[in-house]
Amino acid sequence: MAKKRSLALWQTYGLDAVLSASEPFKQEKEARLSVQLGKAVSLKLVRKTDDDLTHLMRIEEASFEPEYRFSTNEMLDVMSYPDFAGFYICVEDVPVGFINHESRGRGSRANFYISNIAVDPKYRGQGFGSALIELLEQQVQFEGASRITLHTMNITRNRAFYQSLGFEERGIVRGYYAEAKGTTLESDAVFYEKRFLKKPKLHAVISSSNHQTPD
Repeated sequence: MAKKRSLALWQTYGLDAVLSASEPFKQEKEARLSVQLGKAVSLKLVRKTDDDLTHLMRIEEASFEPEYRFSTNEMLDVMSYPDFAGFYICVEDVPVGFINHESRGRGSRANFYISNIAVDPKYRGQGFGSALIELLEQQVQFEGASRITLHTMNITRNRAFYQSLGFEERGIVRGYYAEAKGTTLESDAVFYEKRFLKKPKLHAVISSSNHQTPD
């Protein structure tokens, strides 16, 4: 068994500034979801720490069948990407969902690729997944990036979810998940993209002092 690596305390450059710039959206979303659920809901950053790895794996294991889960080392690999970033959605300060992504490229040509998104089954149907993607869209606008991309299993609920959020299908790769599911329909991967053509709304609204990496 491979020895679990340890994560150094680290934070993606500028993400605290993204949340600061997105505060009106964040407060409105947290308030609406809190009223809907009857419990305090909050949106927070995923930090590159061992505690956060534990939270991510707990949610991952609750959300997916064993053959589709990220292993601990696979999650570590994702968190080790230079441009990794992530957000939690929490209930009573306990993470119950997350979105992990990485920025590929810079400026207006940058592509934000969603590596994984998961919500604990006990909290599905509450709009938590949509809230996580909408927060990522705030980051895309802040960075002035052009698009978000992802791929997902070729099943109806997944396709309906992303299409409802404005993602457009860009292709299907047959047998992408074949190692996990054999040759069933679910072995195919659907690739999605959402483009952002308007000028970023959040660009340059935060002073450079707010872009420092926190201690």
